[in-house]
Amino acid sequence: VVTVPSNLNQTGVADFFGTTTLRVAKFDPADERNINGYVISPPHNFRLQAGEAYFVRAPADVSLPVNGTPVSAATDFVRALPNATATAPSWTMIGNPFLTSITWDLTRIQYSVNGSAPQPLTTLLGDANAPVTFYGWKWNPSGNSYVLVCDPAIFSSATNLIAPGEGVFVLVKASGVQ
Repeated sequence: VVTVPSNLNQTGVADFFGTTTLRVAKFDPADERNINGYVISPPHNFRLQAGEAYFVRAPADVSLPVNGTPVSAATDFVRALPNATATAPSWTMIGNPFLTSITWDLTRIQYSVNGSAPQPLTTLLGDANAPVTFYGWKWNPSGNSYVLVCDPAIFSSATNLIAPGEGVFVLVKASGVQ
């Protein structure tokens, strides 16, 4: 699970990855081209965006140049999440849009619903009707498993660091969540 830590000059999957043997997928159940919620390239082309995460399958390690403008860590970064409901929740992939690691800090990461004032993730603790989870999951390729991303003070086995280029799954349970 990876993300692009920049606002790219070329935003199409084919433009960025070229004609390599990579397979790229994004989770987008609303896209009519999806298969079990995933849009896969090739054959489909889609736009890459900072803060959105993707599955990438490569036959071997690969390095790709990132041509674009880095996302400034000095400004707030807002990412709209796909619409969902409590009865039809939706997992979505978000990514670290910065060139430095970020800490999953429940007091600093904020969310809002339908344009409401931003609230820290701490307000979601113990809320059975929370619009989004206060934690996430990231892929650990060396362990071939997912790792919980949260404040280790809440879950001691969790990690709280998301490296540049890493993506995380979160569960959205309402519409209008950012």
